Amino acid sequence: MNKNFNFHGCNTDLQNIPIEERLKSLSPCIFARWNNTKSIIFSELRTRYNAAYPDTAADPALHSIQCINFITRILNQDHILSATELFLLLFALCIHDIGMVSERKRN
Repeated sequence: MNKNFNFHGCNTDLQNIPIEERLKSLSPCIFARWNNTKSIIFSELRTRYNAAYPDTAADPALHSIQCINFITRILNQDHILSATELFLLLFALCIHDIGMVSERKRN
């Protein structure tokens, strides 16, 4: 992967509320748990990615954030999900690529 690769932004519509904001308004407790979980996931992704691709400066967390932004475009104000469903969706979006990296350095 080119270390200068730029992830493009996502133009969300004004009526769309970011998933993390929805979660925060539905359940501050689950939102706090999500923030802690997200930090752990991103740390693990970065550690594994750096071990698998030591010559690359890309941040795998940026791809997860981009996926979250894309889902925000799909989930407009008509889509109703519970706080638990939003937590699970965020979790899945962030770990969906974790299988692409291993703890062992690739040759």
